[in-house]
Amino acid sequence: MSHALCATAPRRPRAPHLLDPSTGEPAFTGVVQATALAPTAVEAEWRAKAALLSADASWLAVHGGLVVFDDGHHELVPAMQRQEPSLHGSKVQTALAGLMPAGRAPDTG
Repeated sequence: MSHALCATAPRRPRAPHLLDPSTGEPAFTGVVQATALAPTAVEAEWRAKAALLSADASWLAVHGGLVVFDDGHHELVPAMQRQEPSLHGSKVQTALAGLMPAGRAPDTG
């Protein structure tokens, strides 16, 4: 990621602005703040809100972030390591092999 943006979704006790869609009442999940890193502000915003509303830090795992709980503890979520797609044993490799002359394997990196 060459540029990272950050969005924080805090729970404001006096004026809650995030509602539980099942009740229409302010959402209280035990999370007081969720901060998400992402390549766009829109993605950072929805990931932070999803983590706060669901109390599930896995929403932040793609790019990383932080969740702070109402008892004071926090969970730092590291970004997942990106893996290059592998062609070994894939349909692409099989298709390439069918195009190569007999006895010659395709170069798949």
